[in-house]
Amino acid sequence: MKAMNKFTSLVLACLILPGFALADPVTCGSIGIREGTLDPADLCRIGNNNPDADDIGDYYTREQAWEDAGHIDEDAEDPDGDGGVDYADGFLSIVFTSGWLNSQHVELTWTIADGFWDMFTEAVISIHVGHGRYDPDHFAWLITPGATSGTLVYNHWPRGGGGGFSNIVLWGNGPISVPEPGTLALLGAGLICIGLGRRRSRKSDS
Repeated sequence: MKAMNKFTSLVLACLILPGFALADPVTCGSIGIREGTLDPADLCRIGNNNPDADDIGDYYTREQAWEDAGHIDEDAEDPDGDGGVDYADGFLSIVFTSGWLNSQHVELTWTIADGFWDMFTEAVISIHVGHGRYDPDHFAWLITPGATSGTLVYNHWPRGGGGGFSNIVLWGNGPISVPEPGTLALLGAGLICIGLGRRRSRKSDS
C-alpha cells in the first residue's frame, strides 16, 4: 500500500505541478477615475474607442484574427425576461449583481458556455464604456485559459462625464492545434515518471 501511495504521488508531481498556476484578479484603468477588475485574468489593456477585432489583435498579437464569440449590449437577449438582470449572446452570458447596462458602477458575474474551449485556445473579455471627457473608453482582459466563469467590477468615479457601461464582448482565438515540442516534452517526462514509479513499486513488492 505504501509503495502504491508513493507511486501515485510521484505521478501527480510529474504531471500536474509543472503546469500549475494560480489565477488572480487584474485591475487596470485610470486610478480614481475609471477602473475595471476582472477575475480570473492574466493581462489587461486599455484604449479610447469601441474595441473591434483589430484592437484586440493589436493588444494580443496572434497569427489568426480574434473572433467575436459573444456580444452583449442593449440589444442582447434577456433570457428570463426580468428587465435586464441577465443577458446572453453566443458563448457569453452575464448576470448583473449591482448596476446594469449604462450604469457608471457595475458588478457582474460572467459565464462562458460549454464548447468554447473546444473551439478556441485563448480568450479575451472586453468592455466599452461611454466616452465623456475621461479615459479610458475600453478595457480588454486576456482571461486565464480554461476559465468558464468569473466576476467583473467597473467603476466610473467622477460625477457626470459619461462612462456608463455600454457593452461586453467575448473574443476567441486559436483553434486546437498539434501539440508544440514543449507539450510533447512534458508528456514524455510524465511517461518517464510513470515508468520509474512502476519500477519502484515492483522492487518494493519483491
